[in-house]
Amino acid sequence: MNITPFIRSIKLNGGTFYTFSSASEDLTFTLSNSKKKFSFSKFALLNIPILGRPDNGQNYIQLNAIPGAYTQYGSSITGDLNSKLAESFQNYCLNFETMLTAREEYNADALNTVSERVFFKWLKETGAMRFREATVNELSSTSFGSRFVEEDSSATYSKIVKYLGDINIINNLKNRFNSYTEVYIHVPTSHGDTANVLFNAVDDENYYPGIRLTNDPLDPLNDEYVFGRNYDDTHPAGLDFHGHWDSDGTFNDFWSHTGSAFVEYPDSNFKWWYDLAVDSSFFTDPNGFNNAANEDFAIGDDPNVGVNLSNVKVKRSKLDGISVEFNPAIYTNIASDLNVKNFGEYNSSAYAKNFEFNAVLIYYDIYDPLNLADRATNLFGILFLDNVDPNSTGGGLIPTLPKIKPNELIQSNGNAYAFKLNLKFDATAETAGVEVSINDYNTLSLELYIDALNKLNKSSKLLEENIHLTSDLSSDLQNLKELVETTETADEFLSRLEILEQKFEDAENVFLNNENIINLLERNYLEITNIYRNVTTVDMSYNLNVITEGDGINIDRNTRNNVRINNSRQSFTIKTNPKKSIETDFEHTENTFSYIHQMLPFDNYLRITDGIANVPYDVDRDIILYVNDETESWRKGQRMRLSFENGLDLSNTNGNFNFYIYTDALDVLNKGFIYSSEIAVITYTQFEEKNNKPVIEIICLNPETFEFVIDIF
Repeated sequence: MNITPFIRSIKLNGGTFYTFSSASEDLTFTLSNSKKKFSFSKFALLNIPILGRPDNGQNYIQLNAIPGAYTQYGSSITGDLNSKLAESFQNYCLNFETMLTAREEYNADALNTVSERVFFKWLKETGAMRFREATVNELSSTSFGSRFVEEDSSATYSKIVKYLGDINIINNLKNRFNSYTEVYIHVPTSHGDTANVLFNAVDDENYYPGIRLTNDPLDPLNDEYVFGRNYDDTHPAGLDFHGHWDSDGTFNDFWSHTGSAFVEYPDSNFKWWYDLAVDSSFFTDPNGFNNAANEDFAIGDDPNVGVNLSNVKVKRSKLDGISVEFNPAIYTNIASDLNVKNFGEYNSSAYAKNFEFNAVLIYYDIYDPLNLADRATNLFGILFLDNVDPNSTGGGLIPTLPKIKPNELIQSNGNAYAFKLNLKFDATAETAGVEVSINDYNTLSLELYIDALNKLNKSSKLLEENIHLTSDLSSDLQNLKELVETTETADEFLSRLEILEQKFEDAENVFLNNENIINLLERNYLEITNIYRNVTTVDMSYNLNVITEGDGINIDRNTRNNVRINNSRQSFTIKTNPKKSIETDFEHTENTFSYIHQMLPFDNYLRITDGIANVPYDVDRDIILYVNDETESWRKGQRMRLSFENGLDLSNTNGNFNFYIYTDALDVLNKGFIYSSEIAVITYTQFEEKNNKPVIEIICLNPETFEFVIDIF
């Protein structure tokens, strides 16, 4: 019989791990003679957002945004947030999952479970996750079908899924005291985040659009409680176990945003995101799983009346069936880069940035060892790394861990993390449990282990190289032996040398005694001397073709026997298109706009065209200009001018930003990384002093030490 499991509250010390019920079905494959196998395979790092009421549409977790939770908590949540978060996970996630697997038509033999889709539905129903459809810059081919990404990071949205990785080390430990499975999760120093994580909307026989699940037990007193539990049961951890249903309570407090205001749905014409209001019910989205649009809803008092804390407003995503896409071939940045083949290399590439996280999703694979194509990746459980710390202004936040990627440009160090989960499986449900161990030494141990493997690999390569070298030396030695054994004797060499010496002496005597040769040489010498002195009738002409054009030099040969050298240099060397746009020509990252200007001979010119007439372009991150002097080096007195067609506003509602200029593409200064020489940092205040349209002129004083002066006018 399917019963919604009871869980404990979030622990105040250490991590808290919750397992999904569907995983127990797949675990039976490891305990039976089934041809299917179970193996931990993937993990994802999450940044669970703030728990509380948003003031400007932020994607906070509002536990009471779900109607069943609103029935229990009202418009404001009080009490211990660690217990409330656990109640929401138990009464929505685990309850919904249990009711799905309890359906008569549920196919337990299907490879894909419903756990992951239920988990992400929980997050988006609380207002924590929103999505948009992936673009061609994110999805490698439309042949894969539609894929989705989270909304772009902004003042009102912070992405939740930060990193995807592989579980590479699993150990089964058994002794006379205990037996458990150790699962190691490692985030290397070299890694940053997984840029633009893709999601798929999965529709199958166990989870599809339009499902309605209603709790209808024999005893009507139990219908408000989670599936399979009685109203008079006692929760061992003291948590409330009323179901947090999608549809619950009276239906005259529901509002939908239409046009410019919220409109209330009366009982007689109820139509929220589902069409039919039924007590104690869960729904999947009735209109399909490929719509990533958002809609605004409210529960409680009139949300149109100013600041009203007697209601809950939520921006809800319509997307359903949400699952993380773990196929690297679907990611444009991986498929289009020959140097990136998997998530490990992707997370080490230039696309990866620093990030923070506070939770870990653990995944496993179910597969047929005789047919590896018959495989599915399912969600096993979630590890909350810390408890919820309450805020003084209301709500709370799970503290985050910062993941820093090393930066060669600014020479900053990175960090790494490792977590070990001890998973104990027991046939008795009451005593089954999961132990979580997070040790400081794991990261060091794993990195030492990886270093040892790398050194062993290098040793193997060196051994192979030495074997080839020894073989080559042996071959050379054999050739030398053959040469010595087949060469004629030293007496024969001496005899041949004496013959050659005699021939040279005879030739010298003939040359010195030949008066005709000597007279001819003296005559030629005299003629050449007369030509140089211009005392002969011989006319001389010069080969003017050896004079060629160069940078800034034109050669005029229109006059016979005459060459005119003209200076063609202008004030600036102009590219085919010296005008560049931040929007279209600069590279965009999360924190910067950057552009590489190829150095040209003589003076250089670059003009940035963004903005419109008299309205400068609003910048929302720092701007970096790299001057590439790899093929054309700086010269003393050379200058480069930057101008702005409409101006840049570096200080606006997005924040305060600066304009950076770097050079030394060949690392002439030997700092260990390219573009190590900082030419200038032009601050937003300097832009403001020039009405956001400064003219920046860079003059090289010493190209060897990269000494410059900057004029701004």
